[in-house]
Amino acid sequence: MSTLDHTHGQVHLDQLRERLIHFAPVPAHDPGVVARRASHLRERDALLARLAAVREGDSSPEALRRLGTDVDHHLQRGRDLAWDDVELELGGSE
Repeated sequence: MSTLDHTHGQVHLDQLRERLIHFAPVPAHDPGVVARRASHLRERDALLARLAAVREGDSSPEALRRLGTDVDHHLQRGRDLAWDDVELELGGSE
């Protein structure tokens, strides 16, 4: 791997880490959403651990691709949780 490729990969890893750390949905009001949010935080911690492992050496293209996909899915689940809480607060669907 060239220095340029390594630097680009490092920047990508740093961006994934920042996205995970700074994504913080508003506190939930519904007990069911609170429980799902706790699970979501545990998932975030597991993703951060995987990210650290990749930074330490498992930087195969497949490992990086999979981690990026899993981070994207995690962030989408976080947005879904926020919308679920809003929907429940407003009374749900008719």
